[in-house]
Amino acid sequence: MIEAYSDAVRRYLSLFNLKICAMMILLLLVARPFGMGAIPDLGVQLAFWVLVVLISSLFGHLSNATGNAIWGEDKPALSDLTMVVMMGIAFTPVLVTLINTLVKPPDNPMNFRMAMGYVLAVTAVVAVFRRIVPGLTAYSYFRNASPREIPRLARRLPDDFEGPILRLTVRDHFVDVVTEHGVHTIRMRFADAVDEMEPVQGYFTHRSHWVCRDAVGGAERDNGRYFLRLTNGDLVPVSRTYRPGLEDAGFIEPQHATA
Repeated sequence: MIEAYSDAVRRYLSLFNLKICAMMILLLLVARPFGMGAIPDLGVQLAFWVLVVLISSLFGHLSNATGNAIWGEDKPALSDLTMVVMMGIAFTPVLVTLINTLVKPPDNPMNFRMAMGYVLAVTAVVAVFRRIVPGLTAYSYFRNASPREIPRLARRLPDDFEGPILRLTVRDHFVDVVTEHGVHTIRMRFADAVDEMEPVQGYFTHRSHWVCRDAVGGAERDNGRYFLRLTNGDLVPVSRTYRPGLEDAGFIEPQHATA
């Protein structure tokens, strides 16, 4: 569990997630929910939304890691339900405190039940959005993925192919397509195989290895070398060339943090 939380914190601190948080803060400054329009001090509004977005994002990552650790990533409904409940319990008191401190007057405090309703509703919407948008997560709520969620590369695999695809590895003129149920080898250029993985998002870890983003379970270091640990237990080597991109994505701690 500690390892799962460590991975969640790395993803929270990733450049990708921080960019999303920044965009959310700007959007909320413009939308001004919770009566923020009545507050003329832009500094107070900015402080409020920075705290709300950054804290909720951290709690969300930790709650998601807890759900996956308890139920497994292949049970998305139970995992997401756990995340929603945990967010309601953990983040609602924080939200109420921030609203009553920075927004609401003392004689008209924020109702706790109403705040919890907001937290549960927003968390549920985010959870569902992640599952229905192709490429954001490895598992959806439906056993059979829709055609647009299946990468074009799957058409080259046998009829009994069972996804999701976790990684690709090149060997001479052949590409190994690794899933949770086995390995399929096809003859084609590695670059073409990666192109045909759209719309699934992923990363090169090495000139011979490409991994799906949602197949990454963590990172390990052995004798100075880094590896990504996938959800099926595979360890995929990381080269110096591709390490910076994986650091930005939050899968590996930045070099200055480990120095």
